[in-house]
Amino acid sequence: MTVSGNNYGLDFLRSNNNTIISNMCESNWVGIRLEGSVNNTLKYNVLINCEGVSLYTTSMNYLEGNTVKGNILGIGFSTLHSNYIYRNNFIQNYAQVGPISLYQNIWDNGFEGNFWGNYESSDLDKNGIVDVEYAIDANDKDHCPLSGPYQSFEISDEANLQEVSVVSNSTVYDLIFENSNRTLMLTVEGANGTIGFCRICILHTLIKPELTVIIDGGLVDVLYANYNVLDNGLHRWIYFEYVTQYIK
Repeated sequence: MTVSGNNYGLDFLRSNNNTIISNMCESNWVGIRLEGSVNNTLKYNVLINCEGVSLYTTSMNYLEGNTVKGNILGIGFSTLHSNYIYRNNFIQNYAQVGPISLYQNIWDNGFEGNFWGNYESSDLDKNGIVDVEYAIDANDKDHCPLSGPYQSFEISDEANLQEVSVVSNSTVYDLIFENSNRTLMLTVEGANGTIGFCRICILHTLIKPELTVIIDGGLVDVLYANYNVLDNGLHRWIYFEYVTQYIK
């Protein structure tokens, strides 16, 4: 759903246990507002040219995979606690986060936080996570800031829909899964001659135990690869680098 030109694009007052997914909220005063609301999930929404998300007297809400871009304020807070906010992209907002009152929120899940477009720091261990935590205020920190924007793709695996997530400093246009040979194919683009990277989270059921990254049929070198950045028993995270160009 696309919502534009309103005071509140989507407004939830004392509303609990909702899933708010895949909406475009553009040029509203506030993109999505939760007031006095508990246990809602905001996922894969795009919020542009407004105050992205307003959380007022709320708790135990989950914000994941949202893109908050080009707003006066990314997220505004008042009198709230224990909201879970990770794997979101905060890009080119005048202020990323507004004043936080009273309580602490959770900005990462222990191994992935958010992408902060205004934050420049190194990733010396080459795992897609910035080496230095991102300080939001005195009490709130993102301990695992992402070193590139987060995207999620839905693919079909023998009639079952599965999710594959990608963190990359390249523009990822598409991700296709070839079932016959268990191959994931990405189409990406970046500035020619620069170093690109992808951090990919893949379900074990999608891949064989042996993993190999091949770029442009082997014509582009894999500069670095780690096929076991993290494994939680159900998913494996891999990371690789390449010289950026149009790649399929």
